[in-house]
Amino acid sequence: MTTATGPRQRKEITAVIKNVTYRNADNGYMILKTETGVTLCGVYHDAGADLQGVQVKVAGAWKKHKAYGMQFVFDELTVLENELFYFLTKIVKGLGRKLAAFLIDSMGEERLEHILDNDPRQLLQVKGIKEKKLGKIVGNWQRYRDLKELSEFLVPLGATHAFVQKVYREFEQDGDMIGDIKDNPYILTRIKGVGFKTADRIGRAMGTEPTDAHRIESCIEYVLFDYTDSNGNSCIAGPLLVDLASRELVSGEDDFRIEPGLFTDILRAMGEKEKIVFLTDGKLTSSFLFNAESRIYEAMAARSRLYLVRGFGKFVTGLKKAGKM
Repeated sequence: MTTATGPRQRKEITAVIKNVTYRNADNGYMILKTETGVTLCGVYHDAGADLQGVQVKVAGAWKKHKAYGMQFVFDELTVLENELFYFLTKIVKGLGRKLAAFLIDSMGEERLEHILDNDPRQLLQVKGIKEKKLGKIVGNWQRYRDLKELSEFLVPLGATHAFVQKVYREFEQDGDMIGDIKDNPYILTRIKGVGFKTADRIGRAMGTEPTDAHRIESCIEYVLFDYTDSNGNSCIAGPLLVDLASRELVSGEDDFRIEPGLFTDILRAMGEKEKIVFLTDGKLTSSFLFNAESRIYEAMAARSRLYLVRGFGKFVTGLKKAGKM
């Protein structure tokens, strides 16, 4: 079944997966073949999921591949069966449909989820579950639950499932990754390849105020890096930095202007946190560049001193050989 969902020819397809023809465990990219012969391509948040024989709903658009013909490229995939049953049968290997159905039927979804969260060893009382199998269930449950919750939080804000995977890998060791992002969505720029603009789209979708200090600080860092990288400089004049950052912050539908005093306060705070370094003549640089160039200078200075000492030593030796000393 295919239905149009928007002016950009975005469509939805409901189908049963016949087999998974390609899977990239690192980024979650999959190529799936449906029972009707349709090829589906896209990223699913659980790269290790067993989708064979599962009914899914995907949203995306048709595209023609030069070598493989028409393919449906999806940016959203939803499993159309009980989520808990899907987890127990497709993600936890070796549990089986019969035992999974028994657990859900006998305990109910809410109680079973409570047990998995708080006292999973209760499941050892169930026939067919031993320590080894319980370890698989518990280990996969926490990862699945965290990733699912992160997807439910970020995807409505405009994130793709591939982006959710990146966020999860970066922050999975944190105690409360969703809470941390809510406090400051611009921590997403810590992820390799994620810049201010990507983090800002999510931040603004969350309702971050245009003058939020985290937002302006993140923009300043982005502009400083972009300018120095693009122009081959290691520093930038303060007024130019403020001007370029102002342009980034007022792009799109924003009609506000950042007060100069706010920039001054934030720059001062960034200096106190050792994120930027104030140079002479009103110029600034990032602490990263400043420290990197300082190390290079110190290494070259030390080498120069060594060459000077060696050269002087050779000069003295030459004088001695010539009998002039």
